[in-house]
Amino acid sequence: MAEPSEKDVNNALNRERYREKWHDYNLRSRYLDELSTPVDVSKLPRLKRSRSDRYTSRTSGTSTSSSNTGMTGSSSTASRPRPTNAATDQGDGNDVPLHDGSEEIRCQYGHGEVEVLEAPEIYRQLLLETNSISPCDEHFTKFLLNRYNSENHSIEGSRYVMVTRRAMCFSGTWKWAFYCSCDPARSQVLHSASEHVQQSSQDLPGCLHIDCLAGILVRFDENVGITAHHQSQDHSYAHASGLEEDVQIPPNLNDVWPVCGNPRAAVIVTDQSFAVIDIVGNGLKCLTCRRGDCQHISKIKDILEQVTDLPVFLLEMSALLESTSLKRKAGAGSVASWKRIPFQLESIHLQDMVAKPVMQRGCTVNGNLHLIPTPGGMCACCHASWSNDIYLKGEYPVFTLQSIHRASVFFRKCSNEMCDSELQYDGLSDCLFNMTTYLIDHSVLRQYMYQFLYGRSPMFGFYSVWVQMQNDAGHSSFASQLHYNKFVWAWYGFLRLLDIDYHEQFICREQTCGAQPDIIICDATHLSLRKDLSLWKDNVPKATKEAKQSSSSVYRKSIFLVDTQTRKLLKKFARSSEAHPFPPNDFLMLIDGCKEHQGSLLPFLNELGSTGHATAPPATYKPLLQALSATSPVCGLLHPEAELLELLEKMAHGFSPRKDLNAMAILTNKCPIIADLIASEQVLPEVLFPVLCELLRLAVAPFEQSTSSQSPAAVQAERSTDHPPPDDFDGMCFWPHFPQQRLRPKYAMDGLKTTRTSCRKDSKNYGRMTPGVFAAFCPHGICYGFEIMNQFESPNVPFTLLLTRFETPPKMIVYDNACHLHAYCLNREPGMFKKTKFLIDRLHWPNHTACSVGYKLDGYSKYKAINSQVAEQMNSSLQRIKVQLSYMAQDNFLWHCRFFLWGKNMKKQSVH
Repeated sequence: MAEPSEKDVNNALNRERYREKWHDYNLRSRYLDELSTPVDVSKLPRLKRSRSDRYTSRTSGTSTSSSNTGMTGSSSTASRPRPTNAATDQGDGNDVPLHDGSEEIRCQYGHGEVEVLEAPEIYRQLLLETNSISPCDEHFTKFLLNRYNSENHSIEGSRYVMVTRRAMCFSGTWKWAFYCSCDPARSQVLHSASEHVQQSSQDLPGCLHIDCLAGILVRFDENVGITAHHQSQDHSYAHASGLEEDVQIPPNLNDVWPVCGNPRAAVIVTDQSFAVIDIVGNGLKCLTCRRGDCQHISKIKDILEQVTDLPVFLLEMSALLESTSLKRKAGAGSVASWKRIPFQLESIHLQDMVAKPVMQRGCTVNGNLHLIPTPGGMCACCHASWSNDIYLKGEYPVFTLQSIHRASVFFRKCSNEMCDSELQYDGLSDCLFNMTTYLIDHSVLRQYMYQFLYGRSPMFGFYSVWVQMQNDAGHSSFASQLHYNKFVWAWYGFLRLLDIDYHEQFICREQTCGAQPDIIICDATHLSLRKDLSLWKDNVPKATKEAKQSSSSVYRKSIFLVDTQTRKLLKKFARSSEAHPFPPNDFLMLIDGCKEHQGSLLPFLNELGSTGHATAPPATYKPLLQALSATSPVCGLLHPEAELLELLEKMAHGFSPRKDLNAMAILTNKCPIIADLIASEQVLPEVLFPVLCELLRLAVAPFEQSTSSQSPAAVQAERSTDHPPPDDFDGMCFWPHFPQQRLRPKYAMDGLKTTRTSCRKDSKNYGRMTPGVFAAFCPHGICYGFEIMNQFESPNVPFTLLLTRFETPPKMIVYDNACHLHAYCLNREPGMFKKTKFLIDRLHWPNHTACSVGYKLDGYSKYKAINSQVAEQMNSSLQRIKVQLSYMAQDNFLWHCRFFLWGKNMKKQSVH
């Protein structure tokens, strides 16, 4: 980012001087000194009054009695300045606004003196005492005020109003006209009105906020020399304060201002609106939109990330935001237990211990439970033994399903006096989980663990049931002792300490699969998390800089009929019948189109025309004609395998496969559309020989054009070595048996938009959520890993997975969008995917009306036993945990997703 210019620096200094004017005036002490009311606002009575008595009128200079208090009042407030409307004349120093019909409250102080306080006066004192007035522009025309709570007569910390004043000419006299955000209609009228109005300033209504602020600004304006007068387009109030004219605030900061009295907040001010941004919890929240991801939050984040020379208040806000995030991490990571926890309690000792009451698990001294770390082992720092002496850490609560106990927790020191290491109480031997300041029985956490894997109740639902169980046991204070966040932190720590070998279960034990399965079934699910809680932008693998060039789309050159009009006519002809005949004129147009774009089909069409089938082809030839009219590449219909291509080459020269069982087996398993034609017609007609020859040429065409740079060996040179997987998670994914082999290069086709509209898979805008999770399975339903998608589901997602994590691609890929994935791969790495077959699963095949039958999984008899719905079935299971995972941070999301899929894999492995 460029360094700020000298003009920007001067403008920033001018802005700071504006704020110094406000604070140097020391408004609170000067104004309070002139009042006869007590300075200590805490001494004001907190009286609740009936609605009928809350606002009563009062005559100036007279005392009034209150029926609620029974006190008599004095006229000590008669000397207070009191203007009567929202437009104030700056020439009269005694003009201080008073709300029409103000609330009266009697205050006893000193030696029996009685003071009658009204709502504007209480509100005014509270604003001054708490420093709750924030100037929001360099001209002191916009002010942010905390709202007033009339019920308990206090300032509301998270609710604000914006009071704006505008210089207007009332009957030839310039005065300030005030309007407040609490009355949007009035604000719109005064904002849009001319500077010169016919009405009197007395006709302008006010509100509690205007009444208080107008009186405060009277003396401030006198002190700094601000007056209400005509404001030209280029006018600045700066000269009235002794500052430079034509002040300009640096970009991105001209409408962001601090909130006085709250270093955690900032206010964004526009022409007619405002938004207060505060640090709530461990992040930013807009108190105006009541959201954590609105446009105001985005603007503050952009400023904090992009602007180098931040004002002091934004630097403080940024530091507080970082500290709250660190505190949350520290609170969530305060796990004292450290030993690995078995998923299944196979140890007899642990089985007995978890069934015992808590008071029988540890050492009991005079009825008090003592929890002492087991001696043994060595210090990790100095390798010395642990001391036999024990030291008290503190007394902490122990929570079980229906009881709460107090326990004294001890620790041991290192026997080496020079070492400060400590051995904390782990609790595994007693089936207790130590969270430093509280302990939870393993049976509670294990119950939620099984609920998470096999049930449907979210974490908060489980906690709510636990609270009710404790209430039934007489522990009504349980929720205040162990709030929900503490339970969440304990579960997070418990999950991370589970003694689970995730690598073992994320691999199928069947011989046909293993570490590199031949068949991969993949799909995406809508299981997602909030974008503001994820780091996916920082974890997207970078592509290589140089783009791999391609002269044009490879797959389009391998389509049997490139011309769109001719292809549509052929498809219409293939679907015609005696009931719906093909028009003769269309048949002539089809002949002409084939003459120009695909001459190999002419002999067959002429034969059909001469045999009286110009209006509808025979039923046995319809599947072939529909396949030829598809927009899919021919290699999707005739997979370029050597034995299949050799057999078809022989058939194109007159060979009949019906007498050769091996030949028929090859056709049935690898090209069923030709096998079905042979079975019906006994022999392949000679008029189809040219078509078969053309199909053979187009089937191998994409791979003859591929260069050596597109082979897997060449891409291998781009293997990534600078991405160590933290906690077994490689960025946003978990592929334990598919480590990253190479980076994804940039391709010339990446920048081109496809014009292909058939078989389109629509993608939704996910808004605040990430697009979802992409997972891969073997035919036995074992999940091999998953990743958080950083873009909506498209062929690029599985392509990048296959390219970057597979040494060699699998032999077959089953995917609901396999047609587009195949074309995507052919346009980028045709050589790498030459031996891979792409098929569409059974559930989604009916939607692919324009695709070649070669992508139909059920078209191949050898694949009928494959369960192509394993991905969809797993996605259905993942919906159970969608609610609780969606609002987790990225690391917790990955841990829970992996744990859930591990549990599903373990269950399937035990069945097999």
